[in-house]
Amino acid sequence: MTHATIVSFDADRMRRYDREGPRYTSYPTAQQFADGISVDEYAQAAAASRGACEAQPLSAYVHIPFCSSPCFYCGCNKIITHKPDRIDAYVGHLLDEITMRSRYFDGNRVMDQMHFGGGTPTYLPKKRLVEIIDRLGQEFQLSHAEDRDFSIEIDPRGADEPILRLLADLGFNRVSLGVQDFDENVQRAVNRIQPETTVARVYELVRSLGFRSINFDLIYGLPLQTVSSFSTTLDRVVTMRPDRIAVYGYAHMPRMFKAQRQIRNEELPNASTRLSLLQLAIGILLLLFGMRWLRKAILRSAGVIPLHDEATAFATETAELREQARRHEARLDWLAALASFKAVLLEGLEVVFIVIALSAGRGMLFPASAGALAACLLVIGVGFIVHRPLARVPENTLKFAVGVMLSAFGVFWTGEGLGVAWPGADLAIVAFAALFLAVGLAAPVLVRRPSAEGLR
Repeated sequence: MTHATIVSFDADRMRRYDREGPRYTSYPTAQQFADGISVDEYAQAAAASRGACEAQPLSAYVHIPFCSSPCFYCGCNKIITHKPDRIDAYVGHLLDEITMRSRYFDGNRVMDQMHFGGGTPTYLPKKRLVEIIDRLGQEFQLSHAEDRDFSIEIDPRGADEPILRLLADLGFNRVSLGVQDFDENVQRAVNRIQPETTVARVYELVRSLGFRSINFDLIYGLPLQTVSSFSTTLDRVVTMRPDRIAVYGYAHMPRMFKAQRQIRNEELPNASTRLSLLQLAIGILLLLFGMRWLRKAILRSAGVIPLHDEATAFATETAELREQARRHEARLDWLAALASFKAVLLEGLEVVFIVIALSAGRGMLFPASAGALAACLLVIGVGFIVHRPLARVPENTLKFAVGVMLSAFGVFWTGEGLGVAWPGADLAIVAFAALFLAVGLAAPVLVRRPSAEGLR
């Protein structure tokens, strides 16, 4: 069975280059971190930052590295321990660090984003969690606004109602549950036995306590993972309806992470299967979010939920931006400009390497490069031409169009991940879009009709 993929992947080439490579999960990368930055340089950077000059809100990340047992896939900075004194010593240093860092920032700046990661933050004794939040509250101005983002990573296996209630009382309003995969064979292979019922129980507890957002973390490329088993996991996740879903690719680097040496290389999915797993995840998530956008657009069109007052919202945002420009003297932020340039350059280089890798082996380097350049110029030209007309398109119409497109691509990529060869190859996307468009246009009439009949 041949795959009708948007990009043609050569199976032999994937096997040939299926090797470990550098990971760019942050910028600068971890390899560039060094002790050469002095206290004075940190103070100068904090004082000269755009956030300081414009009195922007603060964000904080708090790392809790402790876990009760190792998950074999994990590449995070973690410490496996059952010694309370070791945890207490770390928390003591952390409290001192919070006090030290607070001196570099204006006390009037509100902290409206905070994230506790690990390790397993909820592995801390409750009194230590309280101490950390209390110290943050003493040294910084923690936000109490409804739209604040105070999140924490949770291992469902060790989360019960008392700890979840404490987190809510401490001000956390978002949680991230480490799901990874619901398949029992995969869980045993990575030393993380976690039944679906455990996740469901914690999920319901979190909902009942009024947390604003729940995120599920998933990983593809784990040992013994198959397209069929991961499809089942995705189906169960979608049924639970988390607010956010994060999907990560497993990076097997046993030379760097000792726990990964427990994973058998022969049990890892090959490059082709990993690609199918990724396609499946992308497809289901596109379909999920596309249907959500489409549903909202249909309900607004039918009058079930009110339309946004776009003119008022635009006028309010414009006035706020003008007020910010009036209060703060315009100046060039060299640090921000340099970081933005390097980030864009890295992304651009990545695209260049993809074009070279996919075309050089087939003797099509020049046509592919010319096509990429032409596509870039076309996008710029079309964007310049249509940006003003698009600004006049009603918001709900744009959401309707985006919902149709996401849903169509979602169905296509879900089938790709399952190994379906769609008739017409990529043209099947057009057929799916037409189908969703027809259903979407008819749905407001059907939704509106029962409501109208009920008023008679």
